[in-house]
Amino acid sequence: MLTGNQQPDHSRISEFRRRNLDALSDLFVQILRLCQKAGMVSLGHVALDGTKVQANASKHKAMSHERMVKAEKQLEKEINALMRKAEILDAQEDRRYGKGKRGSDLPDELRRRQDRLARIRQACKEMEAETAAAAARQRKQEAGEARVKAAAAREAAAPAAEQAELNKKAEAATAKAKEARDKAIEAAENAGVEPPDLNPLAADAMPRRGLARKADGTPSKKTQRNFTDPESHLMQSGGSYLQGYNC
Repeated sequence: MLTGNQQPDHSRISEFRRRNLDALSDLFVQILRLCQKAGMVSLGHVALDGTKVQANASKHKAMSHERMVKAEKQLEKEINALMRKAEILDAQEDRRYGKGKRGSDLPDELRRRQDRLARIRQACKEMEAETAAAAARQRKQEAGEARVKAAAAREAAAPAAEQAELNKKAEAATAKAKEARDKAIEAAENAGVEPPDLNPLAADAMPRRGLARKADGTPSKKTQRNFTDPESHLMQSGGSYLQGYNC
C-alpha cells in the first residue's frame, strides 16, 4: 500500500516490471483478454507526467557532455595562443623596461579562460562520476538477481546444464559489477567528490536523480550538468524548456 510519502516514479515501475517480467508477461496477457471480452478495456497508450518546478538556476548555465569536450579543446587552443602572445610581450617588455621590472600576473583575458576551463573540467569529471555510480548500482543489482536465480535452480534440483549456465551468468554479472564498482570509485576520486553509494535502492526508497548514460557508465553526448545547480535538470514543460525539478 502506498502512503503520501511513497511516490514511485516511472523508472521504479519500469524496474519492477523488468525484474518480474517472466512472471508478469503471461498473467498480463490473460488479464487483458478477460477484460477485452467483458468490454471493459480497449488497447491504447496512457502517459503520466509530473509537475515541473523551476530551479534557482538558469538553463543557459547548463552544458552537455559533448559541449564540455568541445569547449575544453577550444579553450586549450585559445590559452596556448595567449600564452605564446604573453611570452612575446614579456620579451618586449624586458627589452624596454629591463628584466624583472614588470609584474608576473596573468592577463585578465587569459585568467578568465583558465578559470572557465577549470570549471568545465571539474563539471565534466563530476558528471562522469555520477553516471559511473549509476551504472555500478545497476550492475550490482543485476549480479544479485543472477545469483538468486542460480541458487533457486540448485534448490529446485534443476538439470546440471541449466545450473551450469546460470552459474556462468552469475559469475559474469559479478565480474561486471566489480569492474563497474572500481570504475565508479576511480571516477569519484578523479572528481574529488565523496565515494558514491553503490547499493541499489531499497523498495521503499525515493528514486535517485538519473542522468542519461551509456551502458559502460560514461555520459552520453546530451547528458547535461548545470554549473549553478548541478542537481537540477533541463526538462520540457508546456512547450518550452526550464531548468528545474520534477516533483
